[in-house]
Amino acid sequence: TMKIETFAQLIGAILSLTLLVACGARHNYDYEVHSLGVGGQGTYLIKVYSYASTQRMAIERAKRDGVDAVLFKGIPAGPGVYAQKPMVSPEVHAKHQKFFEDFYKTGRYLQFVTLSNDGTIRPQDRLKVGAQYKIGVALSIQKDALRKYLEAEGIIDKLGSMF
Repeated sequence: TMKIETFAQLIGAILSLTLLVACGARHNYDYEVHSLGVGGQGTYLIKVYSYASTQRMAIERAKRDGVDAVLFKGIPAGPGVYAQKPMVSPEVHAKHQKFFEDFYKTGRYLQFVTLSNDGTIRPQDRLKVGAQYKIGVALSIQKDALRKYLEAEGIIDKLGSMF
């Protein structure tokens, strides 16, 4: 019975740790991302659907959500492009939470995103959902520049480095 008790404690500890990790790095994705195919060199071309109380706010939010998707969610496969993993792991995100809060709060993320179609929103990409607007915005995310920035800030390891 001593072995069973020890085994039960081990299983309990593993379950607790798993639950802690799963809940600790929780991220809220209240947007949708679709790949639009091949972008320019070093970029992702994506469409992000974001929600806000005004259309202008939804467009601005989509810029943030587009960068957020590249960093933490990943980009789904699309016409001529493979799915892309997130640039930042949940562990690294949790470890550098203050950095990412400041990154968004100061608007620093805006240097890595541009509207890809002059900000023109097609009628089918503009929906009223209850009291909110759901707006689909085509964006170009400067993924290579974003990666270099995070490497320079010591947030993520350089590509190809093992340690």
